[in-house]
Amino acid sequence: MARTANAKPAKIDKYNKNQSNVSPFTWISIAGFFLAIIVLLIVLTPNNPEKILKAYEAYGVTTMPEDHPLYQIKYEGSLFKKGLKDIIEKEEVVIVYIGYAACPGCQTHVTPISTYFTSTGMNQYTDKVYYMDVTADIKGFEALSAAHAGFATSTPQIALFINGEMVKLYAAANADTSTSTMINRNIRNFYEDGIDLINA
Repeated sequence: MARTANAKPAKIDKYNKNQSNVSPFTWISIAGFFLAIIVLLIVLTPNNPEKILKAYEAYGVTTMPEDHPLYQIKYEGSLFKKGLKDIIEKEEVVIVYIGYAACPGCQTHVTPISTYFTSTGMNQYTDKVYYMDVTADIKGFEALSAAHAGFATSTPQIALFINGEMVKLYAAANADTSTSTMINRNIRNFYEDGIDLINA
């Protein structure tokens, strides 16, 4: 077919003649490098129970089981996480442990709270003990205290909620904690009494 006189000549892009010729292998290598960094960050970042364990280990608590039931949470939730307020309102049985790693009383109570949870059978009714670290969420503790009367201003404390209502509270300040035997008995009794309340 012959060219006609009115045909426009083809445009030549004289400004983009120097296009980079990056091989697909280079792009794959760069993507692989960033993916490896992301995977390493995810793998090396301790999960919630590991963070609690390490916090208490820093203060010499070495008897806490690695598979403890504690799960740290804040009172108010966020866009992607439920808060303790919502969990108490929506779940049938909720146990809340209030303390912090630097608290000497909390250091003596955290192991019995973790071990008696399973040995008394409380783990048949709920799978976690929600841990509120008051140093990380003081406003949340104040909101929890305002919503549910009876909380002490000291730590440690452990509370049992059934259908959104606090039915049992153990506060170390109001109990005999003179020996580890008494602490163990107090925590065991808390769980056993709690199971009785759940089954009532």
